[in-house]
This record gives sequence, C-alpha cells and structure tokens, in this order.
Amino acid sequence: VNVYSKIAEEFGINSDIFKKQFFSKELIDETFKQFNFVNELGISSYPSLVLVINEEAYLISSGYLPFEEVKARVKKIIELNAK
Repeated sequence: VNVYSKIAEEFGINSDIFKKQFFSKELIDETFKQFNFVNELGISSYPSLVLVINEEAYLISSGYLPFEEVKARVKKIIELNAK
C-alpha cells in the first residue's frame, strides 16, 4: 500500500486518506465483488479488459494489446450494440 499511496500523493491525494480508503470494508467488498464477476465470466488471465454494456460483458483483451487495437475493438462492440 505504501507504493500506491506515494502514487496517489503524486495526484494530489492525501496518503493517510488513501490508506484508510484502501483498507476500508467497502472497498474490500467491492474488490471481491469484481473478482467474483470476472470469475463468473471465466476470465483467468491478467491483464484482461472487459466492456460491459447493458449488463452484457464483452472481452476486449486477455493480455496486453496496444491502445489502438483496444480502441478499435471497443468501437466495434459499441457500434454493434447501437444497432
């Protein structure tokens, strides 16, 4: 948490407040909720990027992708959902 709090300070966030939030029950519960969500999707690799539209999840990438590829995939999914 010390590394994260130093990064937070670089963005103008008080490190004591950051640490308090980091260890809060609310944030821990939300983190486990997200872990369970990706587990239900069958995602087991890191990093993975998922786009959720109207409660439907779309896997954008499983592993690293360059930004332009991520952008193209997101755009395609959004366009398909606009129809």
